[in-house]
Amino acid sequence: MKFYDTFIMTLLAIFCLMSCECTKVDCAIYFPEMYFRIVDMDDTIDLIFDEDGIYDPSAMRMFSVENDDTSFYQIAVDDRDIFTRRVLTFAMEPPEDRRIFLDFGNEDVDTLDVSFETVPEDQCCQAYQRLLSVHHNGLEIHNRDSPVFWTLRK
Repeated sequence: MKFYDTFIMTLLAIFCLMSCECTKVDCAIYFPEMYFRIVDMDDTIDLIFDEDGIYDPSAMRMFSVENDDTSFYQIAVDDRDIFTRRVLTFAMEPPEDRRIFLDFGNEDVDTLDVSFETVPEDQCCQAYQRLLSVHHNGLEIHNRDSPVFWTLRK
């Protein structure tokens, strides 16, 4: 009898898995990091890491201001081979729409307006926040490389 119960439970589990589309879904995971590089308008010179680069990442600061509260974000150099190039990264926690100021350390300050969207929970995945758009100095950036990698043009 025990074998029969186990057999029936196994068949039910297999049937459930076969009928559920969740086995074909990759649920997104929110990564609070945003990877970016800063290039010239022609996308030919990396303004930080190329020999002709004009910005020093150690002199750069990122921050947002809400009411009287200023939040600073740590900028780091990411040398991993994820994007086959060196990139900068910073983390946004919690993920929420905000204006971020990027101070290059030489009285040059840019703005990044970041927007998130909530992807609702469904039968397969929990709800999560996804980076929807980034505007650099008012112009929308279209990320061609990945959902977390952005190219800023100056």
